[in-house]
This record gives sequence, C-alpha cells and structure tokens, in this order.
Amino acid sequence: MVSASSLGLGVGVAGTSFGIGRRRPDRRTLTGMRLMHSAFLAPVIIATALLAGCGAGSDDEAESERTAQPTASASSATSTTPERTGLAKRCLIDVPGLKRLSLEAPDGSRLPAATFGSGTTAAVFVHQTNADGLCGWLPYASWAAENGVRVVVLDVCDYGESTCTDTFTHDVVGQLRLALDRARAAVHGGRVTLVGASMGGSLVAGAGQEAGADGIVDVSGPVEWADVPSVTRAARTITVPFLAIAATDDSSTSATELRRAVKLSPARRKKFVEAPVGHGYETLLDADEEPTPIGHQVLAWITAS
Repeated sequence: MVSASSLGLGVGVAGTSFGIGRRRPDRRTLTGMRLMHSAFLAPVIIATALLAGCGAGSDDEAESERTAQPTASASSATSTTPERTGLAKRCLIDVPGLKRLSLEAPDGSRLPAATFGSGTTAAVFVHQTNADGLCGWLPYASWAAENGVRVVVLDVCDYGESTCTDTFTHDVVGQLRLALDRARAAVHGGRVTLVGASMGGSLVAGAGQEAGADGIVDVSGPVEWADVPSVTRAARTITVPFLAIAATDDSSTSATELRRAVKLSPARRKKFVEAPVGHGYETLLDADEEPTPIGHQVLAWITAS
C-alpha cells in the first residue's frame, strides 16, 4: 500500500532537524620567529609563549562572537515560527481554513474529521490503510478545495484517531453516512461525491450507494474488502455516477475486474480510467504533489452537475 500518497502524504520526517554547517576558523599559529642572539633565547621563548597564550584566547573570544550572533538570530527566527498543532502537527501539512470535526455515531463511536474549502459541491475522501488515516488525502484534497470543492476527510474505524464500538466498526454504511450528512449540510443539500483510495475505494464502491452518495469514485480499490460486498457485486446496484481507476500493473487490485464492475453498473454516467502507473494517491498526484491528468479527471467528476 502507498503511504500517503498515500495519499502522505513524503516531504519530511517528524522529529528530525537539519542544521546549517559552519566551518570553524583555524587558530593562528606563531611561526617564523627568529632568535636574534643566543643570549636572548630564553627571554624570547618565554615572551613568545606568553604572546601565543594571549593570541589563542583572543581568537576564542572572536570565534565565540562570530558564531554566537548567527545562533541567536537562528534561535530568534525559530521562536517566531508558529508551532504546528492539531492536525497540522499530526499530518505535517498546513491546510488553510481547515476546521476539525468530530462525527458522533448514536452508539458513542467517534470519527475524527476535518472540513475545508467552499462551494456548492462537496466530496468526502476516504483514506488508504496507512497509519496516517485522513492525512493521506490532504495534499490532493487541498488542491480540490482550491478549485471549488467543499472537502470532508475522515478517519474510518480502526484508523487514525477514531474510537469505535465493534458493531460500528463493521458498519461501513453508517460511517460513510455520518460524513455524507455533514458534507451535505455544508453545501445546503448540494451534490456530495464519495472518493476512496485503495481500501477507501473498496469501501465507497461497496457501501456508497446505500450510504446516500450522489457519486462514487473508486481509486485502486481492491476487488474484495471486509464488511462490504465485492466491487463487481456492488456495482450491479450502483446507479449514481461511477468512476473507477486502476493501473494494469497494480498488484493490489485488478484493473480487469474494476473495468468489469463499471460495465455491470446500471449507472447512466460511468467510466473506467486506466492509470499508467501507481496505486491510490499516487495515481492522482505526481512526485512533486502536482495533480496528474487523472487527478484532473477526478476533480471534473466531483464538480460535474
């Protein structure tokens, strides 16, 4: 499985710091001193030793001043940089306008979530199996938000910071419905598309129709996943717009079966897109975290009326 993207999300390692190397100045050495006369040999040696001692001390002080000032400046600069907190600290990414949510189920289960962006169209992004949970979607979802999508990302049960009862853990429809309802309220009853990567793709394809999605995007979802029907079985009941994406060489899913699932769906608007390479988040963003052509297609699918 790809770590975010995934969807991590790989620009840094938490807890690692990088410093700027400084070349320490060489100490000056006393050379080329000539003895004028053997009678003055002892005094000159003593005087030379005293001068060398003073010179060395002077160099240490100068070096301390030269290095202390940049260090203080760097410390000052560091102290003025806002420390990341909340999801920004957890996910190692800053998302403008992000608001944290807590989606509460009737049985007390809780799915941490976040929303950002604006517009009359919304998308709920369901993550891959990496430990980052919702974090994996933030790079792509941030770009979608910049292009007019109201975004909701969430940790499903057993991932991220979610806390769920055993019953709710197996209730994928219930989990997706919580997020869909929150997103739909944010766009005042507007269109909401479920977008899932890898495991998330299997969940949205298997339970999205029943949960009430207005559209489904399955990105590299394995054909079979726990607690939901297979994609080919579920596809027979998918009547909302259905987009499936997979690379032919992706061993974590089957491009052939996803293509077949699209054909089996009775939806009037449906499409299978073959990715050139990659799995999950990797198919939507390139190495520089810029949207790929398929990433643009997913955005178009979300925003289509």
